Amino acid sequence: MGTGNPPSSRSSGEYGRAVPGFTLRELVPADAQWIAEACTDAEILRWTLVPRPYTLAHAEQFVVDRAGELAVWVITDSTGSRGAGVISIHRIDEETGTADIGYWVAPWARRRGAASTAVRELVRAASAMGNVRFLAALIAETNAASRRVVESAGFAPVGPTGTGADGGSAAGTCPDGDAEVTALRYVLAI
Repeated sequence: MGTGNPPSSRSSGEYGRAVPGFTLRELVPADAQWIAEACTDAEILRWTLVPRPYTLAHAEQFVVDRAGELAVWVITDSTGSRGAGVISIHRIDEETGTADIGYWVAPWARRRGAASTAVRELVRAASAMGNVRFLAALIAETNAASRRVVESAGFAPVGPTGTGADGGSAAGTCPDGDAEVTALRYVLAI
């Protein structure tokens, strides 16, 4: 698996466009505080692989090394008071041109369109990258809200473990609290 030209290597102005009520921007050291607070939320812990318990030290390290993610943006609301969530490209498969994405939204920003608008903005940014032909998201089959987010952005389910049009195969499971459940792979051709 190779790397591409991550959007984070471009100027923030190029990808810092406003989305309705939200903008995407680069991580900064001051983000560690609200990220630490958000990542203690039961829903984030339920659906993601963040460390448990999540501490300020974890958040500070994430801001520095992005946990190995290829590109990471903060979702901020129009007030800019604190982050609303994080969206990222985990990796790009150079053979298929598939960029795997992930996102989470802080409890104080949920049900306001943060995830939906951030995913749509990520689609636009990935379209400009040149080496990305597909976006893919693995989502727990029990995570109805996250499934609706990608479906609203045009992603289509390609099955729980099958191979999609992008040539990639899905991992078998995703977290749902302490359980592992079937992972559904959603793909969008761009």
